[in-house]
Amino acid sequence: RNRYGPIRLIVHGAGVLEDRLIRDKTPEQFLRVFDTKVAGLHNVLDAADPAELRHIVLFSSVSARFGNAGQSDYAMANEVLNKTAHRLAAHMPGCRVTSINWGPWDGGMVTPSLRREFSKRGVELIPLESGAEAMVDEMLAADPAEEVVIGAPIRQAGPAVQTPEEARTGHPQASAALSLAFEHLLDVERHPFLRSHIIGGRPVLPLAITLEWLAHAALHANPGLVFHGVEDMRVLRAATVEDAGLRLELAVGRPRRDNGTFAVETLLRSAGEGARTPGYASATVLLGQPNAGGPSAPEWHDLIDRAYPRTIDEAYEEQLFHGPHFRTIQEIRGLSDRGIVARVSGAPAPREWMREPLRGAWIADPLMIDAAFQLAILWCREVMNAPCLPSFVARYRQYASLMPRDGATCIFAVREAGRSRVRADVHFISPDGKLAAELTGFEGTIDPLLADAFRRSANPAAAY
Repeated sequence: RNRYGPIRLIVHGAGVLEDRLIRDKTPEQFLRVFDTKVAGLHNVLDAADPAELRHIVLFSSVSARFGNAGQSDYAMANEVLNKTAHRLAAHMPGCRVTSINWGPWDGGMVTPSLRREFSKRGVELIPLESGAEAMVDEMLAADPAEEVVIGAPIRQAGPAVQTPEEARTGHPQASAALSLAFEHLLDVERHPFLRSHIIGGRPVLPLAITLEWLAHAALHANPGLVFHGVEDMRVLRAATVEDAGLRLELAVGRPRRDNGTFAVETLLRSAGEGARTPGYASATVLLGQPNAGGPSAPEWHDLIDRAYPRTIDEAYEEQLFHGPHFRTIQEIRGLSDRGIVARVSGAPAPREWMREPLRGAWIADPLMIDAAFQLAILWCREVMNAPCLPSFVARYRQYASLMPRDGATCIFAVREAGRSRVRADVHFISPDGKLAAELTGFEGTIDPLLADAFRRSANPAAAY
């Protein structure tokens, strides 16, 4: 310190490997791997003055997040680093602490034989210069996080499940098999928002939540990328929740490059169903680097020519089936035979909608997206004299990294409408006038019989 001054930055990158299955691993091998990471970190921290530190960067591994065969000790040690980062950040407000869960680098501990093995598995290595730049970017990020994942998990071969094409056609495909991302038990007790989405007397998983979970599955399998949107999202059948709950599988395909983004096929289905049983929904999720912004927001005042004839309360009580969780419409600016415009609110934190959320923050905003489907119902009931439900979304693009917390103006612009179908584009404009997201090629199925199902949903207690 006398010679070089105070220590401002610690980068803890020590690590060794002793890859063996648990039954073949000795206590000495375990301690060598574990202590190099954990004891090494404590030794470095003990030698530093916490008051002088401005940055602490811990080199963790994707094995801590996803696991890897033969690396139980390495995964445990790196997860200790992750949790230590959270603890240090809470107790050292003047120091930025980041634990980076790295995928494999193209160098260092990756030997030529490991490089060949990663190539067989389709795992891309992180170039040395790119890794260094990513670390600096995290250190300088305006919105820091204590734990980040950079790179892909070291995947083992996963179980093949039904692809979206198989779900639509009923014919198995020889390629493009999906692997299981995760399972999730859907029930009313853990997901109270379902009490606000009852159709025909039974809770039904909203399409907006389905979109959120398919996006999560794609991101979960491809860490380091961000959500851009979805394409070709299809409702295959209603995900109706019975008293015992519904165990869901979310499956993903391998990412493929598509015009600067990565396209990931996803499927939501019931666990344990046969290969020929259709899933509940499918979509291609688009991932990539952070968005640079979107196109200009469209003008909407010429879209409307008259006032909506009901109050918001009347709309929810007489025209819609949505309960308190989904009461997003704050004001209807007006409508015409060509569309409807409303001011809508954003969703609260996921923990207010479900007991064990998959994430601490929404990827999109299910309440705003559901607002588009609600406006479709209101427009169809006023203009087509029958309600509708969403069946297809050709394209959803999200230009904002986070949807506006203060709500948005939702523009539902009709392309065409017939006796049984409505097609429209939907735009979400943030309070600052920017286009936050757009949903193009929406299709809703118009059916007069839905009016009776909506009326049966007016009394949620009828479902129990």
